[in-house]
Amino acid sequence: MLNAATLILKNAKVFTVNPQHPFVQAVAVRGDRIIAIGCDADMKDFTGKSTRVIDCDGAFVCPGFNDAHLHFIPGGKKLLGLDVGGIRSKQKVLEKVREFVERAKPEQWIVGRGWDESLWEDAAAAGGGGALPTRWDLDRVAPLNPVVLYRADGHSLWANSLAMQFNDVTAATQPPAGGEIERDEKGEPTGVFKETATSLIQVRGGKPPQEAAPAEALTRAMQEAARLGITSVQDGSADYAVFEEFAREDKWTVRMYAWGQLDGNLPRWKEIRQRWARFKPTLQLGCLKGFTDGSLDSATAAMLTPYVSNPNTRGQLLFTQEELNRRVTEAEREGFQVNLHAIGDAALRLALNAFAAAQKAHGQRDTRGRIEHVQFTHPDDLPRFKPLGVIASVQPCHVMTDMRFAELRVGRGPCERGGYLWKSFVRRGVPLAMGTDWPVEPLDVMPNLYAAVTRQNLDGEPQGGWYPQERLTMAEALTAYTLGSAYATFEENIKGSIEVGKLADMVVLDRDLLSAAPKDVLKTKVLYTIFGGKVVYEGY
Repeated sequence: MLNAATLILKNAKVFTVNPQHPFVQAVAVRGDRIIAIGCDADMKDFTGKSTRVIDCDGAFVCPGFNDAHLHFIPGGKKLLGLDVGGIRSKQKVLEKVREFVERAKPEQWIVGRGWDESLWEDAAAAGGGGALPTRWDLDRVAPLNPVVLYRADGHSLWANSLAMQFNDVTAATQPPAGGEIERDEKGEPTGVFKETATSLIQVRGGKPPQEAAPAEALTRAMQEAARLGITSVQDGSADYAVFEEFAREDKWTVRMYAWGQLDGNLPRWKEIRQRWARFKPTLQLGCLKGFTDGSLDSATAAMLTPYVSNPNTRGQLLFTQEELNRRVTEAEREGFQVNLHAIGDAALRLALNAFAAAQKAHGQRDTRGRIEHVQFTHPDDLPRFKPLGVIASVQPCHVMTDMRFAELRVGRGPCERGGYLWKSFVRRGVPLAMGTDWPVEPLDVMPNLYAAVTRQNLDGEPQGGWYPQERLTMAEALTAYTLGSAYATFEENIKGSIEVGKLADMVVLDRDLLSAAPKDVLKTKVLYTIFGGKVVYEGY
């Protein structure tokens, strides 16, 4: 049969994410493309002797999930290494470090990630933030090993005395611009370094850490993505060599849209972009990322008003307006998309101003500037997104963490009028893309969807949701996680919805997300993940 499909999904509830034709019963695939959609009876014309037919038995099918913001190889390393995420006491973090030290040689580096002092026992007593740990805490469990533990948000690290010694960090050491060294009352560094000051602690001296190689971490990350129904990712890991190696050897089981850095080194990024052009749509570099501020967790997000928890600071802006305008304009002129990390409302205004300056310089074009996180938006800036064509790239899972301390940090006003405005963006027609920021948060899609539609933590609190007017419907959340994320990479014409001619990237789930209760969404299992027409994960 000349028009035979290589794969058919039938007897399913298929959510196409195409508003003109939202539901079908069956999908036919040939090679890596969708060749037909419709009812089961329609599939007879595409069924040949070698066609694999999967009877979905009423299961829910939607486009493969596209995580619009993560750090893929660090996530893989976290799965393979010292993970102290989600631990609810400092003592238990230290116990886990001790376990790693017992298996290590003297002077071998211990490197981990995930601590969050806001989860610890004393968090409530410290204004929702928790007391920061110190190097002396780590010294007790690791006196002979240098230790560096990155905070969950990646914007701070916690080092012990030996790690500082190997890096020649003393009381006289000053932080670089945009960084901060925590100190005690005597001026001694306590071992916590924030933002650019994290660069002061490098793995140097002693013995190398027992850390997964990038290729091993990438393989593990792809396995985890397939298990969770993720077929595309957008990444700022900077592991370009191993990305290219996997592309040359055809090892990818997700599509990677990688980001370079908005560092002014345009010749380098142009060369990589050109070299990778032959790997599209599996691997490409089309975007340059810049940081305009820090994080709410580390109290370095740049706000228009002083922090309630520390009136002496408004956080940290990492660019001047003039410099950011110049870099964004230059990058867009060279055909790069630009995404700007902006969490505080002052940083977001800086970012919007830069996109406006670039548009004024080169005229209105489809550049699709992106703002990553978009956690606090001043009401005056909300109407600016759509005219500028700016995409809001959001991670709803952050709300489950941040609602514990956001008001204690920045006050009720910024939270109530401009905190995590997902529904407001949708109402205004602002393109919404969705991701997790893994490994800051888990890669699992379901808690992210749950947070998007409830604005509650996993215990169902607060009742009714945290500022519930900004909840999304499940259809809106799924659209952001699929077609919205595809739009954010200029790929809405080839993926993100189940339509004839598009890439056959799909996921089969054991329950209908559109009708399931939010708590049941969290129980959802992936039955099949299909990447380019091939089944790359079976959950049966």
